[in-house]
Amino acid sequence: MFELLAHDNHPPLYFILLKPWAALFGPGDLALRGFSLLCSVATVAVVFALGNLFSKKVGLAAGALAALSPPLVIYAQEARMYSLVTLLVALATYSLAKLMEVHSARWVWGYSLSMAAALHTHHFAWLAFGAHVLFVLSLRRKDKMPLQAACLVLAFYLPALPLTIRQIQVARGMTWRPRPGLWYVPKDIWLFLNLGTGQARLLTTWGAALLIVAGFTLGWKSGIRHWSLIALTISMPIATIFIVQQVQSIYTDRYLLYLAPFFCLLVALGAWEVAKALSQKRVIVLLTTLLVPIVIPMYIALSVYYAGRGPLKSDWKAVAAHIEDTARKGDALALIQSAPPFLHYYKGNLPWQAFPEISVEDYVSSEEKVATQLKKIAQPGSVIWWIGSGWEIADPQNLVEAQLREHGTYWDERWWHKPPFQSPIRVAAYVIEDTDFGPEPREFISANFGDQLELTGYHIQFERDALYVALWWKVLHEPEKSYNAFVHLIDGEGNIISQGDRVPLNSFYPIQRWQPGQLWRDEHRVELPQGTDTASHALNLRVGLSWGERGENQLEIKGTGWSFLILPIQPEKHAP
Repeated sequence: MFELLAHDNHPPLYFILLKPWAALFGPGDLALRGFSLLCSVATVAVVFALGNLFSKKVGLAAGALAALSPPLVIYAQEARMYSLVTLLVALATYSLAKLMEVHSARWVWGYSLSMAAALHTHHFAWLAFGAHVLFVLSLRRKDKMPLQAACLVLAFYLPALPLTIRQIQVARGMTWRPRPGLWYVPKDIWLFLNLGTGQARLLTTWGAALLIVAGFTLGWKSGIRHWSLIALTISMPIATIFIVQQVQSIYTDRYLLYLAPFFCLLVALGAWEVAKALSQKRVIVLLTTLLVPIVIPMYIALSVYYAGRGPLKSDWKAVAAHIEDTARKGDALALIQSAPPFLHYYKGNLPWQAFPEISVEDYVSSEEKVATQLKKIAQPGSVIWWIGSGWEIADPQNLVEAQLREHGTYWDERWWHKPPFQSPIRVAAYVIEDTDFGPEPREFISANFGDQLELTGYHIQFERDALYVALWWKVLHEPEKSYNAFVHLIDGEGNIISQGDRVPLNSFYPIQRWQPGQLWRDEHRVELPQGTDTASHALNLRVGLSWGERGENQLEIKGTGWSFLILPIQPEKHAP
């Protein structure tokens, strides 16, 4: 476990705690997710305690909102570290607030241990710690205990610093993260904290926004120290991510799940202040009335989630059962971005190979390594089962399946997908003909497109009723535009029979983020119309780069006056 975690981009504490938990309660879905459920229930209690720092009624309201919070409920059912880090950040914030009231070593240790544990659980907890340090430094008092608590956190974290530095390097290599628009982060995180999803309308969250603003306006003179601590803990991480996101794409909504308790608390505080301002005699009635418009959208979001009309987990259990029933002795499994969830359910004993092999490898990038890995599990006459989910990220050049096509025959495939809410799983079977895996054959050429990209080679594979055209692009200079690669199947007169136009690679590895010196394999599927005989017809491929709404602009090949290449089709292999 530690060897794997050393190459991962997540701190180890969650896994260290989950391992004895699994030994005690078993590795089943309910048992593993039960740990997160326990953390989330405890988080509700901490939110109640934080609210009690202002008023018992605020505590009850905030706790009720936390118990109904869609993001907290959803991630209470995930066997991942997000519920744990949420609990620990909430505990640390409560301990720091109590330390402001009671100058006791108990709260110094409470804060330092819980905050250090949060940092050992998820790297984004550093944003909350930064907010706490800023709060402590802003205090005008002689008491040194808060600062001592912050220093203890750093001392407890120091042994993990080498691992953190290594994991940051892993995270920096995640080139597949798309860079969203300027205001995407604040909008998305606001919707996430309200409804657990960024796919809802902002209109349903206006009530919460108004309560928070009203609460700040009316509650400025009551409990300002606690107000500022809670507000800083939620606002500073969002502001930091907003700034960093403009340089490096690192934002994912679940990484900031630990802000959800403070969102619930701020809404409850706002409703309490507004209710007091409206009437001192009917505070409870008014408080409940103000919170109803906030709770209804939460209820609707949870109803959608439980009805299966929201994001659904991929059905790995069904895929594992299919392989157990269908695969035979001698077969093997090629797991593309699918090893951990698939192997959790798979009870068979077929040899398998994960692609990429370890998590420090951001994506499958070495053709030679893929060939070596496939040689370990392949046998002539047997089947290799290609099992993938999220393969556009894990194997953007499709290196694994290209090897299987070259040295095997496509047999069959199945999909597990409930659109539009479920990430698809694809299972494809290839009967292996030989195990001479190695560099993919290609026709070497040299075509310089505008001193930006050079087409260095191509290869055509025939499979069923389609051509798979691999193009190798060498980056000469950072591309100026988001070009589209067009691949046209044309007859002898230049008429288009079929085409496979698309963005090179995919949206996770956009062409404008390619770096000089890189070499990318870009695969295009071109349909063969029924009855097309490539052997007896004068068919060719027309290849180039274009841009514009309809591809009306084409990048010229340097020194030729042409903007496309004509590549001959040489039918090396026909699948039966």
